Amino acid sequence: SHALSTMEDETKARPPSRDGGIASTKRFVIILEADAAAPRADTAGILEALALRGSGREDRRIAPLLHRWAPGDTPAEVVAGLRRGPLGVRHAEAPPQWCVLVRVNPASPATTPTSDGARLWRFVQELNDRYATAVLSDATAMRTLADKRLLHTIGNKFWYGLRDTRCYSNQEELVTGLNNHAKNAASVKHTVAERVLKMNRGRSGESVIKISISSSTIQCSDVSRPHVPSRTYPSAHELVKQEKELFQFEEGIRWIDMRFLPHITDGEVRLILDGDECIAVRQRPNRGALCAQAGAAWSPVHRRRGAAGDGVCVCTPDEADRLRAAFLASLPALRELLRLEGAVLPPLWTADFIRHDRGAEERAVPWVLCEFNAMATGYTAFGSATDPNTMRTFGTAMARSIERRFGILHEER
Repeated sequence: SHALSTMEDETKARPPSRDGGIASTKRFVIILEADAAAPRADTAGILEALALRGSGREDRRIAPLLHRWAPGDTPAEVVAGLRRGPLGVRHAEAPPQWCVLVRVNPASPATTPTSDGARLWRFVQELNDRYATAVLSDATAMRTLADKRLLHTIGNKFWYGLRDTRCYSNQEELVTGLNNHAKNAASVKHTVAERVLKMNRGRSGESVIKISISSSTIQCSDVSRPHVPSRTYPSAHELVKQEKELFQFEEGIRWIDMRFLPHITDGEVRLILDGDECIAVRQRPNRGALCAQAGAAWSPVHRRRGAAGDGVCVCTPDEADRLRAAFLASLPALRELLRLEGAVLPPLWTADFIRHDRGAEERAVPWVLCEFNAMATGYTAFGSATDPNTMRTFGTAMARSIERRFGILHEER
């Protein structure tokens, strides 16, 4: 926090000079933070990467300027203030370029119109409306991609969706949906329907419930708490009644009901994207568990199964290449379905997949989308928080995204 404040103060206070100071800088990125007291730690990785990549390179130099959002801020005031400061420096050449990087991540923005969360998102949306070409993170795109309701919207419209995925907006709909599963299970002797219920705003495996439904009972367990015994109820109505504290629907919360995929015990595969470009593929083995352990790291896809002593390999490099190509090919149609045709996709977002046993005649790419992460995604998307290389990789990826916005060509691949 102190380091960030110092960098910010030095940047603002630096006087015009002829030796590469702020007066000679032609590009600025305004980094929007949400909390004045505790800025995001991984913002330091972005600042360091920009400084390193711009050192001694006038053609690549980009000056970062931090702005800590506060209730009452307006985009016009923020931009006007920056123009009076560093952006107001007179140049003999064209005026400097600038863009805005949104580093705001409200996990569950409140719907109350007067709440800080709602004010902040109105601020970001107004920023998009007024300065669309300068904002790196489209507010509508971030919120749309981060909401798990799109799993229901996608359904079977894409190869990575499931036609039987449902979305419930209240407890009555949830009971009806579970009863339908019970009827289907009863129609086939000795059949148990296994489903997963997840909150549309759940994070890091929280609020993910595995449901096993037979013709006579319904059993539920929290996948993030494997040591807690499962609970069994005689009906869906009794389940929802007894678990009413769990199945909440206030403030826009919805519950997604999708098929349980047994290969979750192998792990997940993650595509890391920068706008419309996939910049990396990572995997996270679960080693038999129904969800990743807290802090479990994403690692590169290995060249052979079980390589590098990392246990189970979730997918091969060839499978990763096919997954990447197939998903990128689907992006234009996905944009159209989600009404994001003209939106600027986030500079860092992820798509997570679980393997699905499909026949060769059904799908060439045997993966199911389990979620997107798009709310100002942080550095742990690349790996372990304890690995110093993770922050470095994240900072470089974000710096490259900012450079791309300014039209700076990338020499390294």
